[in-house]
Amino acid sequence: MRTYHALLASLLVTCLAASLSACERKDGTGPAETAGKEIDQATAKTNATLKQAGEKISQDAVVLTRKTGEKMEQAGQKMQNAADRDQDRDQSQNQSQDQEAGQGRQ
Repeated sequence: MRTYHALLASLLVTCLAASLSACERKDGTGPAETAGKEIDQATAKTNATLKQAGEKISQDAVVLTRKTGEKMEQAGQKMQNAADRDQDRDQSQNQSQDQEAGQGRQ
């Protein structure tokens, strides 16, 4: 029985070695090495694409921040102008009321 197991193990190792050597190309690269190189290339390409996307996002963020600041400045100026108009109107009404009150006393 031991001889049978040893013979079977020897046969399996031989088959495995034969199958692995059959997969190797003449240039010394097998399918696993080729796949590994393709994965490395895909990873490098993905990293470059992500880096470009990150730079574009950063540039867009700067532009959007500037535009937002400009819009906020415009809104603040409109609010200030409205407040100034309201204050002028209130002063004008107060002067009119003071004049009317002064005329009523005479």
